[in-house]
Amino acid sequence: MVTFRDLEREAESGCGIYETANQLRDYVYDLSEGAFAKGRADRDAVKTEAELDKRRILIKESFLHAIGGLPQSCPKAPEAECTGRLEEPGLGIEKIVFQARPGVYVTADFYLPQPHLPGSGLPGILFVCGHDPEGKQAPEYQTVCRHLAAAGMAVLAMDSVGQGERIGYYETALAGEAIGRCTREHDYAGFQCMAAGGSMARYLLHDAMRGLDYLCARPEVDAGRIGVTGNSGGGTLTAMLMMTDARVRAAAPGTFLTSRAAYLRAGQAQDNEQIWPGLSAIGIDHEDILLAFAPRPVLVLGAAYDFFPPEGTAETVERCRRIYRLCGREENLQSFFDTSRHKYTEAMAVRAADFLAEQLDRCNMTEASHMSEAEEPSQRLEKQQIFKRSADAEKSKGFEKVKISLKPLENRRLWCTPNGQVMTAYQDARASWQENRDWFAQCGKEQTISEEAAAEWMRRQIYQNRRPGSLYIRKLRDSLVVSDLICESLLWKPQKDMVNHGYLFRCWQYEGRRLPVTIALWDGGTCKVQEYAAFIRRTCAQGRAVLVADLSGMGRVVQREFQSWTCYGSFYGAHFKLNADLIWLGDSLMGLRVFDLIRCRDVVRQWQDIDDKDVRIYTRGKYSLYAQAADLAERGIFTGMDADEPFEGAGRWMQNKYYDPYDMASFVIPGMAVYMG
Repeated sequence: MVTFRDLEREAESGCGIYETANQLRDYVYDLSEGAFAKGRADRDAVKTEAELDKRRILIKESFLHAIGGLPQSCPKAPEAECTGRLEEPGLGIEKIVFQARPGVYVTADFYLPQPHLPGSGLPGILFVCGHDPEGKQAPEYQTVCRHLAAAGMAVLAMDSVGQGERIGYYETALAGEAIGRCTREHDYAGFQCMAAGGSMARYLLHDAMRGLDYLCARPEVDAGRIGVTGNSGGGTLTAMLMMTDARVRAAAPGTFLTSRAAYLRAGQAQDNEQIWPGLSAIGIDHEDILLAFAPRPVLVLGAAYDFFPPEGTAETVERCRRIYRLCGREENLQSFFDTSRHKYTEAMAVRAADFLAEQLDRCNMTEASHMSEAEEPSQRLEKQQIFKRSADAEKSKGFEKVKISLKPLENRRLWCTPNGQVMTAYQDARASWQENRDWFAQCGKEQTISEEAAAEWMRRQIYQNRRPGSLYIRKLRDSLVVSDLICESLLWKPQKDMVNHGYLFRCWQYEGRRLPVTIALWDGGTCKVQEYAAFIRRTCAQGRAVLVADLSGMGRVVQREFQSWTCYGSFYGAHFKLNADLIWLGDSLMGLRVFDLIRCRDVVRQWQDIDDKDVRIYTRGKYSLYAQAADLAERGIFTGMDADEPFEGAGRWMQNKYYDPYDMASFVIPGMAVYMG
């Protein structure tokens, strides 16, 4: 006789017949490669500028739709206050706070070369921070901004959500953040944003657009000469602006642009605003960022030792040269690789400053050459004088030849708020989780979803990309006696090239009888049967069989972790990464597993000792979502549903500031809060 712990050891040892440690990865990668090939063919088919214009529209509209659109915005420049000013030789730094949306306070430092010529109209640069917890205050980013200012450009350096002075989960009692800064906050709030049908990109992009509104309204800045740069997460945000905001005349995205194919196999996760739902499914890739921006000048910055694969960066740039050549502006597409790891190096900063200053100066000359002949002579003369002043200013770098120090300041000196956090500085300050809640509530007021529409939506999420066939149910070994129970180890194929597993329990005294069955789902599946031994015995004693199911990537068929520092269910672990890849395909890990659960119903229907007229489901914790989703798509698939500690429901979850994030990537379908309630 064996014990439940013996069964767990058996399950932990692997499948035996099939190599399942990477079957989930292989399934996702195979689907992704097919989508990448289609996208590449679509881009190769662009042969004329008219076709390029059509694809630009597709890229922008698809991207904005994927992230849930942009929050509503006031058309005017945001109201802002200057909370302090620092003076150095050749440089002034203003500490700026503006509201991107009501209650959403954005902290920024405005670097202004001094003394600039009155009316010179300096080029303006929006510097968007990468994923550094200190945001704009990080010494690396201060150095970049100082190089840009030294090249004669006004620079607005912004804190992003969860960085610098914008920690949304800052708790006074802790004197710090409760969740974690930077990517951790993006993903924690991002799961709720995704459930509502969007992405954290909608907030970060809108913040940056409002930063451009402010920058363009500054009297020292020429609104016709605007550039943007940033690396890592800032490279992501630069890319998003390149696809969506025509005011950006030149850009230098750093250590982000690569290719989806190269990044797919790097085994790295990306955080929420870098995951664009459904875009791979329609063939949009990193190349399309450059296509959307062409033929405006862009300098792609790369690091030779980056975890964003540099080979993908190089290939993407080279493939896009054809498009810039088509537009007659091949010289406008440039790249620069530094021999460094993932950062915005000083060499990159020098190269970006030279590039942006040169390209934005050309914008001035281009505007001057396109003055309308229909204008009154006095208007034309005034414009010519303005352009001459701007050109003269550029020749002198817009300020007197005073050397600007490149030495970063202490973080606290750049704070725009008294204690370095907007959540404590402003009583009406709002964080992303509140924006998610209010946005979801507003969506509910604006649309009514019928039950049939919800069911049809859920069926699409469950059945797309699936390749069902014969289940090929088999026993892995002979039946075992576990105390007063008989246990069989079953294997089946819910779809081509995928294997699921389960332990089927029943009381020995019911041997030879067709029994009703309860399908059981919990964290760990068959690797955790000892913890649920009392439930299994109790249910079997009632004359039922129990099938403990291992769906794709869990239990006996668990997906191997890609990184040594991650574990099952962790942020940025294997489930997180593969779910992100599926979301790019308009799919999800939850959708895949709900399909597996529905196929479990077919398994018990075909098993000779089961009465398939009475099939219940038992779940623990978040797995209740799987049962709800299956029932929504296939009403009546189970004769009953039982749940211990069930997930509170997607709609109610949206109201929460805090929640248990464990393995949350396995329990989110983009938009599910709208359709599941």
